[in-house]
Amino acid sequence: MSTSETKPMELRARIERALIPMVQELRLILAKYPTVVVLNYYLAKAHAIRLGEIEQPDGFWPKVRYLWANLLALPWKPYDGVDPDTLDFDEIDEKIEVIFDLYRVGAIYHPGKIPGSRREFIARMGWAIRVREPDALAFPEQIKNWAMTKLAPFDGSFLSPQFGNGASDIFSWVTSLIETVSDRSGQAISEGYKIRQELGLLRDRYVQDPSSLASIKEDAEKLHLEQRLIENTNDLAHLHIFTRDELTKGLSPESEKLIDLLAVEPGGVSAEYRFPHDENPLEFKSLIALPDGSYSFLDPANAYRLVGKALERNILATDSMRDRYLKKRDKLTEAFVAARLREIFPDAEIHQNYYVERGQLEKDILVRHGDTVFLVECKNSRVRAFAGGGDDLLKYENDFEKSVQYAYDQALDVKGRVNSCDETVFFDQKGREAFRLRRSEVRRFFIICIAITPRSEYGTDLSYQLQKTSQEPYPISINLFDFETIAKYLKTPGQFLGYLAAREPIHGKVSTGDELNFAGYFFKYGNLDFPDGMWVDDIYSSVFDRQWYAEKGIHIEEPTGGPVITTVERKGNTIVVSDPKGKHEITVSPHIREFVARSRGVPMTGADRNRPCACASGKKAKHCCGLVKAERRGDVRHTTIFWGEM
Repeated sequence: MSTSETKPMELRARIERALIPMVQELRLILAKYPTVVVLNYYLAKAHAIRLGEIEQPDGFWPKVRYLWANLLALPWKPYDGVDPDTLDFDEIDEKIEVIFDLYRVGAIYHPGKIPGSRREFIARMGWAIRVREPDALAFPEQIKNWAMTKLAPFDGSFLSPQFGNGASDIFSWVTSLIETVSDRSGQAISEGYKIRQELGLLRDRYVQDPSSLASIKEDAEKLHLEQRLIENTNDLAHLHIFTRDELTKGLSPESEKLIDLLAVEPGGVSAEYRFPHDENPLEFKSLIALPDGSYSFLDPANAYRLVGKALERNILATDSMRDRYLKKRDKLTEAFVAARLREIFPDAEIHQNYYVERGQLEKDILVRHGDTVFLVECKNSRVRAFAGGGDDLLKYENDFEKSVQYAYDQALDVKGRVNSCDETVFFDQKGREAFRLRRSEVRRFFIICIAITPRSEYGTDLSYQLQKTSQEPYPISINLFDFETIAKYLKTPGQFLGYLAAREPIHGKVSTGDELNFAGYFFKYGNLDFPDGMWVDDIYSSVFDRQWYAEKGIHIEEPTGGPVITTVERKGNTIVVSDPKGKHEITVSPHIREFVARSRGVPMTGADRNRPCACASGKKAKHCCGLVKAERRGDVRHTTIFWGEM
């Protein structure tokens, strides 16, 4: 990377300057609302999404958690004295949308310090995506099982002494809370539906015969409709509320520290928390301690993830535990990956924790399936995602080098040794011969790096960062949960091999923000035959969501037909979306235009003016986002593959 490319970027500072008054406005709005009403409104919205009654808005959970954190930075506000007619949740939703849209539009319109830097542009767009997503995207069972796997070895040495319960007990308790809310929800919704039906029948009778009003009232009283309606409304408002005794059922009497760890009071979130890119305190909290001594179970959909994160952070903050926990987690990761590989290749040779020299240079996993060898390296080092700051790309490069690059180099070392001699001997931990590989018996190598990678093009397109020779094919870098999903659904040797072979050549040619988009497309169509320059949309990972629901007896219609190509083109303040059915326009809101007007463009001098613009329009900076010609911003075009009938 050249020195010029490492100059600081000012995007985060610009975003924060624009956000400060917006966050203040949001909190002024929230201060007018009863605390529990805001909590219950968005929890009810979450239930409606889960039941398929409404579509899930873009980035719903991070936006709601950001909203809740700002709400809990304010003191408790009771319902007394509040006129329900003054409550307008559209006002809150619109403010949240504007706040989050600043990241996306700011990333597109802000050209950064270095005109033409595609890497910088992708990093900024990755930031815009990241604030809309939890830090782990996985199915609930995956998160729960992996958290229990990591934490259970520390039951006796840490969890039970600290919290009075082991990992299994804690996650069984979380499951019981989730199931209780689900049962309450099902009963309340069923009763509400029944009441609506009965009211509908009475209404129909009145429409047909208004003179029967007296008998209709009498029947309504017999059905206790008014009382049942009040009780049903109260039940819906208390779906997530637990008394202390209800909350701690299933836990040992020494569970106070666990509740304290997971609970936050209204006003307990620091006022210093302001921006969606800040670490949200609710990423480690699942309970709200209410003034009457009860608790609101805040976020059942994310409870396993949040509880697991809170417990892991507690262990890592304990000096006597940290190193032992990290080493154990590494070994468990390798064992987990090896187990998934055995499911795909039941008849293959699988060697775990082998050495290329006696007593040194340990490697993770080698799989030999016929004349194909898979070299798998697991790295739990966290790769910090871009966060809008000047040195974030440097941080990313350092993290990438310690994780994906290091894993690749380790595997490449094994490949080089096998190819450099007729027969290579490998050893076990005690220095004994473990197995041999003859060069003539190996036709193909695949390198798989299991690592924690940011969810953006940097995580799926290794051409941006991986250092390798042009002759060597690209490896695949994938996180643990995505690897488990791919192993589950591309579960035969032929499917898995086919995916890796199709995945190898598209680095640097085809883009997406999520590895499961590629995997979902392959699962559906059996290929990754994309034209160069395509962006593969997030809808493809949803094929695995539908499979997950089907396993639970919930059928969601699969889109029919082949892929549909849709283009997205920016023209000034308007986004033009074109598909086979025609075009429609999306206009940037006045708030966003105001932000863009304040922050767009950087001074251009000399050769900078003639370099490609950082917004990826394909035009020179002086004819696009540069201040010299700021009024001629040019167009940004992206081509996206969707599927389904139009």
